[in-house]
Amino acid sequence: MEAGSLHLVAETGREVCGYGRLTPGGGSAQISQMVVAATWRRRGIGSALLAVLTETAAQQADHLRLSAQLDAVPFYRRFGFVAVGEPHLSDRLRIPVQDMELNATPCRPTSART
Repeated sequence: MEAGSLHLVAETGREVCGYGRLTPGGGSAQISQMVVAATWRRRGIGSALLAVLTETAAQQADHLRLSAQLDAVPFYRRFGFVAVGEPHLSDRLRIPVQDMELNATPCRPTSART
């Protein structure tokens, strides 16, 4: 685990259904991991995790970044994240991602649809 990072785990019963990690750095912060198990998606778990991560980031930083898998870009847009640059392969996993950023103010989705 990274020192200074916030690790959130969403559980239901004994099953881990989601995880998010916020890593601070200077005047900015990064959501360095976020995942919801496929069987638990579209139930508000990702939205709840992201709400806590953005609220925490707003207390620690002026700027919030993440690299979203391309199919998750619409989800993050609902929360006000904007694309930065062009999609590219992630350094670690070598999957297509889109860098995104947000002024670190707590946010809520703009629409329930996606």
